[in-house]
Amino acid sequence: TMDSAPTISVVIPYHNEGELVRNAIDSVGNEQLDGTLEVLVIDDQSTEKPVAEYVESRPNVRLLRTPESLHAAGTRNYGIQHATGEFVSFLDADDVYLPDRLAAHVSFLQQHANVVMVGASLYIHRPNERLHSPHVIEEKYPDLVDSRCVLPDSVRHDVCTHFFFHTGTVTIRRTALEQISGFDASFRWAAEW
Repeated sequence: TMDSAPTISVVIPYHNEGELVRNAIDSVGNEQLDGTLEVLVIDDQSTEKPVAEYVESRPNVRLLRTPESLHAAGTRNYGIQHATGEFVSFLDADDVYLPDRLAAHVSFLQQHANVVMVGASLYIHRPNERLHSPHVIEEKYPDLVDSRCVLPDSVRHDVCTHFFFHTGTVTIRRTALEQISGFDASFRWAAEW
């Protein structure tokens, strides 16, 4: 049990990914985080149940089931509603986090109170090969691609017109997510738009 609210909540939407969810949970559990962590596995009416015994045996992991099928965006929103951490990250059940991903994000957000969200590149399952760095950053801010920084104010316009970050690469202050009511649940895919 947690004595106080966790520093970060990781929401893992689950829909029939089977054993893959173990890898996702393990990648979060391997984090060396200066703070506390909760993991919420949100089962979106799967016919193939998540490995419940495994999920429930993990410290700080909760398994919740949506009352009806909510699809990706709605399932993430359900997770946000049950999250208690100061920060929220998302991880698809068939993906994994790189080591120290959460620690880097939490540290940056704690040091920059005016920043609401941080993001990163997405990697494919090949060592050191970048699958996706936000195109708008590579194109307009190439010197920032591999740095940890606050993006310039001018990027706000670009965020509205370009795909920016994959949902699994961001960490957001929970209060900000609550202010905007989470994701647009009418989107069946590309909910991060």
